[in-house]
Amino acid sequence: MNSNDTIPTSIIDTSAYDFCRIDGNDIGLPDFFVSMLKLGRILTAKVETKMDLSAYRVSQLMDKHRAEISRRYNPMEIREQLWTHPGEIRGGGIKVEYFELPNPHRLSHPPHFSINFSRILRPEDYQPPKVLNGPV
Repeated sequence: MNSNDTIPTSIIDTSAYDFCRIDGNDIGLPDFFVSMLKLGRILTAKVETKMDLSAYRVSQLMDKHRAEISRRYNPMEIREQLWTHPGEIRGGGIKVEYFELPNPHRLSHPPHFSINFSRILRPEDYQPPKVLNGPV
């Protein structure tokens, strides 16, 4: 094999994970992920996106919906979990994105995050905008 030859790489289809079930006892995801995805499903039931929530607000919402969520986390536990699992959480048609907010006193305070919940749409769920016929 020459150095000019390229090794074909297969593209991993992650869309199967986007719509995995999040109900049940043994779904193979950590409890924190399941709690966040279930909360995301509740929050995005009427709106497609819920943005810029703090760990404190997420904890309050988990407490409010504790009947539907497997485990409630306090704000510090949420921040610790987000810190140890960088990236995003996907499953059950829900995407949870988060990023660390800038903190000038990082050494003396725990990191704070901005958390966004949104629905993942399948191609068949997408409805293109209607075009108006006639003069504007």
